[in-house]
Amino acid sequence: MSVSLQELWKTADDEAIVDAASKWQTLNEEGRRAVLAEAERRGLKLDVPSGNDAVSTAAAAGTSTKTAAATSSADSASAAAVNVKVWLLVAIIVAAVAAIAVFT
Repeated sequence: MSVSLQELWKTADDEAIVDAASKWQTLNEEGRRAVLAEAERRGLKLDVPSGNDAVSTAAAAGTSTKTAAATSSADSASAAAVNVKVWLLVAIIVAAVAAIAVFT
């Protein structure tokens, strides 16, 4: 049984959606779309950059592209650690959904 990210985020509480939006830079494109879609479905207001690249993210934060690039390279190890945590959470949720599907 395959579960989409949209379906996984539907099982998350509002706090998890807001928390994911606060870590916008660590999400891939599919994750960003899923978080935004779920927030919109619930009527949550999120403060996220309007674009997906470093230039628009830097502009939204009021920083220069050069500063954003330097920060991005310095934070890459931290972002990788967050990505691992996010995927572990996704794996746990998928396992729980699969277990529920099997036992119901």
